Amino acid sequence: MPHTKNAKDQWENPTEKKDHPTDFTNTAKDFANTAKDMTKAAVDKVDSAVGTVGENISGFADTVRDKGPKEGILGSATKTVASGIERTGDYLDEKGVSGMATDVMSLCRSYPIATLLVGVGIGFLLARASSRS
Repeated sequence: MPHTKNAKDQWENPTEKKDHPTDFTNTAKDFANTAKDMTKAAVDKVDSAVGTVGENISGFADTVRDKGPKEGILGSATKTVASGIERTGDYLDEKGVSGMATDVMSLCRSYPIATLLVGVGIGFLLARASSRS
């Protein structure tokens, strides 16, 4: 009765390799690694796109500075706005999406009550906007 002996061996040694192994652990690990690689590639592409946007925003700051008034109150306002736009572009270019996510998380951890209140406020506004539609 070779069939009974083989079944007995399989029962006693379940981790032993069989003729037709079904190894779900390796398949799950392969899937997880593939998903991780795809996620990293997507984040890298988004970071690159955000960096390009940051460079374009910095260029726009130069345009505002060049085309805006140079003197007086409006000149001062133009310089302030251009400086803010340039800082925003530099931030996007340097940090990317990963850096922004890290900064938001640290901000939320530093101010949990304010974060909660902002979340409640945004939820209220979204609920109100969707109930009017």
